[in-house]
Amino acid sequence: MLPDERLGHSESGLKADIYLAGRNGVDAWAFRHAREYSIGGLRVRLAPPEYVIVRKLEFYREAGSHRRQPAVHELRAELARLAGDEPGG
Repeated sequence: MLPDERLGHSESGLKADIYLAGRNGVDAWAFRHAREYSIGGLRVRLAPPEYVIVRKLEFYREAGSHRRQPAVHELRAELARLAGDEPGG
């Protein structure tokens, strides 16, 4: 599934993929299990890491990417780095 929209912040270089919720069990699960984070003093609810990993792997498959697909542990480490803190903290 390719993102519905991609957002970027030019000063920080941060990027975000936006996926609109579909009518499938994976999307419903992600909304029920969203996590709250504090990022730059702003409280935001983000999809759980497992959902992001599934969507990222789907992106690589659908895009026919010839790049090396990242390992799940690499995706988890990147999510933790970007979040900058623990859920709810």
